[in-house]
Amino acid sequence: MSSKEIFALRRQNQSAQALAMARREYPSNNNDIWFIRAYAWCIFDHVKKIVTDYESNRMSPSFLSSQISPYMQEFSQIGLPLKGDGCFSQMLNLANKVAKDWDEFLYFAKWAGLDCFSDEDKKPYIAESGDQLDSLQVRYLRAVVREVSARQNKLPVEILKWAEEVIKVAHDINPNDQWLYYYQSKIYLNNGNVDLAISSLIPVIYRQVKAYWVWGLLASILEKTDPENSLICYIYAGQLARSEQELAKLRITLAKKLSEKGRYAEAGLHVCKALEYRQSNNFKIPDDLNQFQNSSWYQDVLKNDKMQKSPNVKDQALEILINLDKDNIVNVKGVIEHHNKIKEMAYVLIGTDEGVSVFYGKFPHVKNMEVGTVLEISYSKINHKKPVSIRVVSEKEVEGLCQIFSGVLNKVSDKNFAFIKSDGESIFVPPTLAEGYQHNVAYQVQCKAIKSRNKQGKLGWRAVEIANLE
Repeated sequence: MSSKEIFALRRQNQSAQALAMARREYPSNNNDIWFIRAYAWCIFDHVKKIVTDYESNRMSPSFLSSQISPYMQEFSQIGLPLKGDGCFSQMLNLANKVAKDWDEFLYFAKWAGLDCFSDEDKKPYIAESGDQLDSLQVRYLRAVVREVSARQNKLPVEILKWAEEVIKVAHDINPNDQWLYYYQSKIYLNNGNVDLAISSLIPVIYRQVKAYWVWGLLASILEKTDPENSLICYIYAGQLARSEQELAKLRITLAKKLSEKGRYAEAGLHVCKALEYRQSNNFKIPDDLNQFQNSSWYQDVLKNDKMQKSPNVKDQALEILINLDKDNIVNVKGVIEHHNKIKEMAYVLIGTDEGVSVFYGKFPHVKNMEVGTVLEISYSKINHKKPVSIRVVSEKEVEGLCQIFSGVLNKVSDKNFAFIKSDGESIFVPPTLAEGYQHNVAYQVQCKAIKSRNKQGKLGWRAVEIANLE
């Protein structure tokens, strides 16, 4: 019996017969790479059907492991000679798709090893839309780290030791992968290492500062060491969540934490919303939610209509982030150089040839600030100079960037702009500010000017405010 006959059965959509034949003839062909390849593709056919049923919700997650494990165990008994082969890559891809719900995923991954990826597996994947997606190798290693973080307390020592090597390799391959840092933070938390859990999570928070799940994890990390700030982070996570599905578990946590602090009006709202969500979807009511529902404080809140939302804690949450990252925080003075209404941002100069973009979406109060407003910007060295907080300062000047001058304004003949002469400095007055001044008339003025480059790249002063002194 040859591999050709097995491949022929597969082409005839007789995968079951092909697999039975491969099993029967394998002992006498276990050194024939083509026979092993044919056998493996038969297993692939059966696993692919299981995965397809799982992805289309025709198979429940709880039923998945009992269906897929026998085939994957069978593949692991014959598949080692196929490392780097297309079939091996396809089996890795299928395993990756079911990793969250397949009980034996990590054991299979350990068997496959870190040398199981072909050159093609290491290349980014180009989707039909033209978008570049992460390679199979990156996605697979990320899934391993994710599942270790989720199952850590149930895993044997040998898997945990192996996972340390996986994490190192994954970081070497993709050092800026935010998900690796996120899952590693969870692993550190499970190990009780709060400091490392925080340092791993901080870069992720900067990149996903509006995502509820990063603040939820930070709240969990701080629970034992800083319960007050933990509660603030939980509240902020709830304020960032976009749907009741995202809030499902978080509302119960918030109800517990807030009621323990005697903040029953806020806790009651979370209990009410959590009950409504589960009842409307016919979901089971968890025991702790039932206990809240039957508590005297909740009944009092419900009876007297005392429910209320928690106050907005965005500023407090960001302050917590800055304090946790204080060793990396840099504070600099800057001045608003211009607004870009199309991009919905202000450009703030922090040096003659250096500035940062401040987007209204993140800092809405900046939108209405005048050009020339002096700000203090805080950013983290690990966050590529993206501002984490901005405040207006009392100072009106930043030496070398924004200064107040007194001098004589002259509007150039036949031109709509002007210049102010002050102690050897020549300050350009743009048409919007020069309007209203007469040509060839000297005016004593005071102005605020910022130093920036014109369209030709020449560095100089440009007036942004003018007041007459006469």
